[in-house]
Amino acid sequence: MEWPVEFAGALPIFVDGWLIGTGDDENGVVWLRDAETGRLLWSRSVGPVSSYPDLAVSAGRVFAAVWLSSAGGEASELHALCAADGRPLWRRPLPGDHVVEIKLVGETLVVATLTSAYGVSARTGGVRWRIGVAARFMATVGDILIATRSSGPSGVIGLDPETGRVLWELPLPETSSVEFTADQDLVQVRAYAFPDDHDSEGLANPLAASSGGEIYALPASTGRVLWKRAFAGMGSAAFSAQGMVYLAAEGRLVALDVGTGKTVWSRSLPSPDLSPDFRLNDGVLLVNVNGQDRDGKYPIWGLAPRSGAEKWALRLSQGVYEIALAPSGMAFMVTISQSAKLIAVDTNDGGEIWSRPVNKDSQILLGRDLVYLGDGMRQSIDAFRMRDGVALSD
Repeated sequence: MEWPVEFAGALPIFVDGWLIGTGDDENGVVWLRDAETGRLLWSRSVGPVSSYPDLAVSAGRVFAAVWLSSAGGEASELHALCAADGRPLWRRPLPGDHVVEIKLVGETLVVATLTSAYGVSARTGGVRWRIGVAARFMATVGDILIATRSSGPSGVIGLDPETGRVLWELPLPETSSVEFTADQDLVQVRAYAFPDDHDSEGLANPLAASSGGEIYALPASTGRVLWKRAFAGMGSAAFSAQGMVYLAAEGRLVALDVGTGKTVWSRSLPSPDLSPDFRLNDGVLLVNVNGQDRDGKYPIWGLAPRSGAEKWALRLSQGVYEIALAPSGMAFMVTISQSAKLIAVDTNDGGEIWSRPVNKDSQILLGRDLVYLGDGMRQSIDAFRMRDGVALSD
């Protein structure tokens, strides 16, 4: 065992029993390790760079996008590496542009830059298409790529990833912030507007300072709006699953029917400026309230998704930084404090299975039977057994 192991930049990716990550911010190192032992199998430099590589993985290939330090950060490169041994497969320069996000869709690597979007062949590195749209927060719904516009008028677009053709666009020019989620074919778009003199200082949810917000539902295939709802204020997170949309609005946790937009149930929140996080696991809607109740505790609710009935509730003495769900009906939580803990919870009844102290602000990554914690400050990642929390570095 080689735990803990070093990493830099974003948390590594778990794929098919391997961990793939980055290190050494000057040389742009990409590495692959055995996910059970932490043993390094290969590492490859794609530098010199001025940013950590952004990674995507598919079909035995690792894709890395970097900014080049030799060009003063004014150029980017794409690299494809063989996942088996790290040998280079192809390299694609993108002069005069900054890559900010990559998304693999089938055999097309969609590349978002500060000014454009590219479609690059995952097999050869050849550029299939380029459009003058600055896209962000890309996600796929079926065969459609959904993204927000990061320059020009605000809005959401649907792209054909094979051709780059804009299939539809939902313009939202009067909004200050646009976000979206998706469930099967339906996309839910949340648009926020802020007054010029708005002040969000001290608010648990800065978006609660908005003068109003709207949520839209539209099929990914057509972009035609099926319904929209307006609220005096909306939280910064929403979650869509099994025909429902969950969000915080006007001081309440609200569940909407995804087909009609009508309210199915709602539940009051401890404070109107809170923005809960949502997860769904084994028929339980897990809600991290992200704030204190009247007794100074931090609630985690386990609710019935269709009715909002409370199945169980945790009231923690510390807030929760992050939650990850395992298919086995377990939830893993890292609390926020200098004395942070990793807690494993049974999502069926809310019972604590085990807990152990961990470093503050650790990020969670789940493997097959292991839970990994990445510590960005110390640039290290450790592995723990899911069943009992034992660290493999012990």
